[in-house]
Amino acid sequence: MMTPVLRHMGKYRWEVYEAINTDEITVPAGFVTDLTSVRRLLWPILPPYGRYLTAAIVHDYAYENALLTKPDVDRIFNKNMLISGVPRWKRIVMYWAVKRFGRGNY
Repeated sequence: MMTPVLRHMGKYRWEVYEAINTDEITVPAGFVTDLTSVRRLLWPILPPYGRYLTAAIVHDYAYENALLTKPDVDRIFNKNMLISGVPRWKRIVMYWAVKRFGRGNY
């Protein structure tokens, strides 16, 4: 997966500068994201950026727009992390977190 092109807009806000295309979802340029929604306490092990960055932005966009069912969006998040080479333990932790705590527009 390609590294997204972003523009920093200030504290915890980033704009997608160039569209992000995956097999299932396209995030348009102009979408604003907080990268990942990981609490600061966990940033030493799960910073708001990393190999999972593109997967997280696609997930945020799909959640915000309720593009598919929540389980489908969570599954796509996990798939995109796998494609991006995210270590298994991080995929498990992050997938479990969005599955359990993710709300979006559902």
